[in-house]
Amino acid sequence: MSVVLVVAAENFALLMSDGRVSNLAQGKVIKEDFKKLLRVNKNICIGFTGHQRGCEEAIEAINAGMSYAEIVTALHGRAKKAYAVYKDKMIMCVVGFNEKSKMSVNYFTSDDFDIVPYPPECGKVSVISLEPIPTTIFGDKCKKGAFNSLDDYCRLMYETISDISKINPTVNNFTFSELITDKSFYGRN
Repeated sequence: MSVVLVVAAENFALLMSDGRVSNLAQGKVIKEDFKKLLRVNKNICIGFTGHQRGCEEAIEAINAGMSYAEIVTALHGRAKKAYAVYKDKMIMCVVGFNEKSKMSVNYFTSDDFDIVPYPPECGKVSVISLEPIPTTIFGDKCKKGAFNSLDDYCRLMYETISDISKINPTVNNFTFSELITDKSFYGRN
């Protein structure tokens, strides 16, 4: 399993993941620097955790010319097919600007494959944590502090992944990140 963290606001989204791929059945680490984020195009990114091959097969259905809605639909359909083959947990999220140029966040798990929208609303920030253990570490940390900059969120995300890596052997603190912004993001102070 893995950790993928998402912070999404109306004009930006930041995604961060760890890099460890492990085989739980064999109890060994396969790779330490695997990126669990896929930048589809300048406006859309996918984050995924769980069965590596199943997630990769689901992502094969995606291309840069697809709209946000097409990506969610294609990824969802392919993930269901991959789960039928591998029978191992997968969690996936699609983050980015939709066809109306609104920040959108959708995720689903192999538990029920319900597509759950989680958009930022009214100047608030949406926070999603795809984690291998039932925890609210990231959400709890977000609630405790005031975050005024992208650097604040980035630091918090890195600290969260580092904390989880100390209590879960399937997670390391080798991190990857992706930033999605619209034009108004750079006009801010």
